[in-house]
Amino acid sequence: GKGQLPQARLLLMQQVSAHPQSARVRQLLGQLEFAEKQPSAGLDAYAAALKLDPGLRADAALLINVRSLLDDRKLARPALDLIIGHIGKPAADVLVELANDDRRADFRQDARAACEELGCAARIDRVKSYGLDLSQGKSCEDKRQAVKNLAATKDARAIEPLKKARSASGMSIGGLRFRGFGGGNDCIRKDIDAALKDLGA
Repeated sequence: GKGQLPQARLLLMQQVSAHPQSARVRQLLGQLEFAEKQPSAGLDAYAAALKLDPGLRADAALLINVRSLLDDRKLARPALDLIIGHIGKPAADVLVELANDDRRADFRQDARAACEELGCAARIDRVKSYGLDLSQGKSCEDKRQAVKNLAATKDARAIEPLKKARSASGMSIGGLRFRGFGGGNDCIRKDIDAALKDLGA
C-alpha cells in the first residue's frame, strides 16, 4: 500500500515459500505483478489463486486488472480464458459487453456462450451481436448461421442488418449490379429473403 514494491516482492516470495497453498498470498502476488507492469505473470498468479480459492473471483482489484488486458494484443485471450474459466458470474458485466460489441468474432461468440451458462444471456443484445457475426462472417456457412440467428430473435431491428447484407450481394460496376461476381452475399441471398419474410419485411 505504500508503493514499496521491491520490499513487497521480497516479503511475498517469503510467504509463497512458507505458505504455498495460500490463495491470498498468490492473489497479492498477482496485484504486485500488475503494479510492476508484468501482466502475464499477474495472470498466472491470479489463476493459481483462483484454483486454490474460487471465493477470490469477486475481488475488485483482480477484476479491474484482468479486464484491463482485454484490449492487449498478446494477453487478451488468456485474460478472457481466465474470466470464463475461473471468474465467471462476478465478470458478467464484462461478458455481456464483449458479447454485444466486441469486434473480435471469437471473443464475442465465446462471451455469448459463457453467458448462456452463467445466467447473463438475457442481457445480451442479440440483434447487435448477430449483426456483427453477419457482417464479419468469412464463409457462407458462418453468414448463414448468423442470418438464422437474426431471424430467430423475432426482433424487428434485425431487418436492417439483413437488408444491408442483402444489398451487398454481387459486384457493382458503373452503377449496375452483377450477381455471381465478386463474392458478396450471393450464397445466402435466399436465406436472407426467408429471414426477412419471417420478420414480416
